[in-house]
Amino acid sequence: MDDILMSAKIGEGRSVHIATLSRQTIVDSGAEHLGFSGYFVFEASDLPGNGGIDVLGKAQSFEAALRLADIIAAGLRTTFVHESDDAFIACCHAD
Repeated sequence: MDDILMSAKIGEGRSVHIATLSRQTIVDSGAEHLGFSGYFVFEASDLPGNGGIDVLGKAQSFEAALRLADIIAAGLRTTFVHESDDAFIACCHAD
């Protein structure tokens, strides 16, 4: 991950991210049909036997990536409002 806009744990050893990815990571994940630049939405797992990432999609633009990060973060804040150590949300953007 080169430029990370958002990372959030979503439970069961999984996390979701919005970030740029290296060319090799995109190829390794089978997402080369999406191109090699821009911000990708992907899931990662810390569980044994689930190495690598699953690319879920790609944001149309930097602005779209920021909006998506805000939407996901808002949804996770409401989902994990009663959780403490099991959830984190890191979202960064320029205002």
